[in-house]
Amino acid sequence: MGCGKSSIGRELAKLTGWEAFDLDSYIVFRQSRSIADIFAAEGEARFREIETACLKDLLEQYEGENLIIALGGGAPLLNADLLKEKTCCIWLRATYETILRHIGSSDPTRPLYNGDIRARMEQRAPIYASAARHIIDVDGRNAPSVAQEILRLIEG
Repeated sequence: MGCGKSSIGRELAKLTGWEAFDLDSYIVFRQSRSIADIFAAEGEARFREIETACLKDLLEQYEGENLIIALGGGAPLLNADLLKEKTCCIWLRATYETILRHIGSSDPTRPLYNGDIRARMEQRAPIYASAARHIIDVDGRNAPSVAQEILRLIEG
C-alpha cells in the first residue's frame, strides 16, 4: 500500500508494450463492486479468496506471455508460492514514512488502513521477501526511474 506499484506498473508497460493490470482494479471489475464493499459484506477471508482467484485467472489467461500485475499488499499472503513459481515477482519496498506520505493519514477506500501500517509492514516483510525474485527500494524515487530499473533486471 502506497509504494507506487500501480504507477510503476503503468510506466513499465509504456517501456515494454506489455499488458498491465492492477489486481485490485481487476477485482473491482470482475466483482462489479468496490473492495471496501467486498470487505464490508463478506470480510477479509472471502476477499482473499476472490483476490487469489483473480490472480490465478490473470496468470492463466496470459500464460506464456509477458504481463505486469500490480498486486495489492495482501496478495502475497496466500500466494507467495504461486508468485515465486509462476512470476518474476518484484517487491517495491518503501519505508513507513514514504508510505504514509503517499497515502496520507487516512483513506476510507482502503479497508485495512487503520493507522497500524508499521506493524503490518513488519509482519508482511518476510512473506514479501520469500515471494520476491528482486527487491527494489523506492524511497525518494519516481515511477519512471523504478520502471527503468525493473526493465534492466528483467532484461539482464
